Amino acid sequence: MTAAADRPIEPSSASGSGQVVLSFWVGLLLLGRGLVLLPILTKNIALPAYGSWAQITAGLGLLLPLVALGLDNGAARMWPSARERRAAATSFFSVAALVAASSALVALVGWGLARPLGELTADPDGETLVRLASLSVLLASVQRVALLWFRARRNVTMYSGLQLADAYLSVGATALLVLGGLGLVGALAGPLIVEGVIAAVGLSVVIGRIGLGRPDLGSLRPYFAFGLPLLPTGIFLWVLNAADRFILGAIDGLAPVGVYSVGYQWSYYVTLFFTPIFLILTPRTAELWDGGQASEAMRVIQRATRGGIMLTLPTIAGLTVLGPALLDLFITPEYVAGAVVIPLVGLGYMLFMVSAMNETVLNLRLQNRPLVVVYLLAAILNVVLTFVLVDAAGFVGAAAATLATFAALLAMTTALARRGPTFDLDLGLVARQAVAAAAMGGVLWRISPTGPLGLILAVPLGAAAYFAMLLLLRGIDAADIRAVRSAIVRA
Repeated sequence: MTAAADRPIEPSSASGSGQVVLSFWVGLLLLGRGLVLLPILTKNIALPAYGSWAQITAGLGLLLPLVALGLDNGAARMWPSARERRAAATSFFSVAALVAASSALVALVGWGLARPLGELTADPDGETLVRLASLSVLLASVQRVALLWFRARRNVTMYSGLQLADAYLSVGATALLVLGGLGLVGALAGPLIVEGVIAAVGLSVVIGRIGLGRPDLGSLRPYFAFGLPLLPTGIFLWVLNAADRFILGAIDGLAPVGVYSVGYQWSYYVTLFFTPIFLILTPRTAELWDGGQASEAMRVIQRATRGGIMLTLPTIAGLTVLGPALLDLFITPEYVAGAVVIPLVGLGYMLFMVSAMNETVLNLRLQNRPLVVVYLLAAILNVVLTFVLVDAAGFVGAAAATLATFAALLAMTTALARRGPTFDLDLGLVARQAVAAAAMGGVLWRISPTGPLGLILAVPLGAAAYFAMLLLLRGIDAADIRAVRSAIVRA
């Protein structure tokens, strides 16, 4: 064994707040990827075909967590504390090898059943689409493991760089193939090619940093012990996030699925502020908890939750008011009706992010097994509500079911988290922030900006109105002001 292999792995010394700011800007760039991709797809493939694309991507969203066998959850919890290089290499390649084998098996099954599964898509290229999706399961799974290492180790620069490369190279490849006449086949083939490239680059960098390791399945016992109980949770989470597209398609057809998917995608942008927080929060709090600093870990979660809510509420209000005009800039008029779901789905996802904070607490306490039952109940509720409300109100009913389900999920995870050490959430403060966000929305509605310039100018105007109301209503304290000032300086 070489001296390099025996060297300890130094923990990340980067500033947590600096990493959050970097991740926020990366999140903005990733959002820009969606804005570029949306018109490429919606203006070059038919509305029903876009609905098929939405269902295929949703299906992949189910398969990827399943083929990981819970090892991704275990790695996210265990890898942040890894210090010895040889042991780290063994655990990384043990996870990577098993995930690769599992995903390859699923890909082979999908390839063999491509014809009958392709017929279900009602697309003339259905068989080819299924085969491309099958290959994507393998390549995307390996890519996820490589990127998970950088996330767990809080190497935000490398993680963000690979994310951006994946996003924009995928857009370029997709544009080239779709505009070249391949249509829906090109929309799947482009990202597939890039996934292979990013997976290879990510693995190469990991090998350069920790070396090669011989897979040892016995070393994965603690990973399975932590991750396997959460595997059904991944299935139920997929139901919450994606089953509505399939239920809507079964009841109303693929065209409404396409319209709803556009509005849903824009609603998901409200997670822009929580996403970088979670990127840093999970490994950082694991380090604190494992180091005997439980109270500090809870303090970090509390501040992160308050900051995320404070910034997400005005985002929901802004997207609700400006959504139709923004969509009109990027897509054809037939999709703009999807903007009506933004406030419902957006608020639902904010509640889901707060629920995820409760789950972070439960994961730290290694008390995450009840989450399986919680997510099962939420999934059942979601399916029942979606069937009932879609039948009554179309895709608006699907959005209402999403909001109601995430509210119920938050109530259940809060009840679990309060059985031990947890964080406090000042509901009075949240209410004042909600009033400030509503006031900001009123200002934007009053001026009703249109066109690129008007919409760009509306952003700083809305932000100024929101923070002015926050100060007036005392919806922000001195610590929040210091955090915002620090973020601006670092930005």
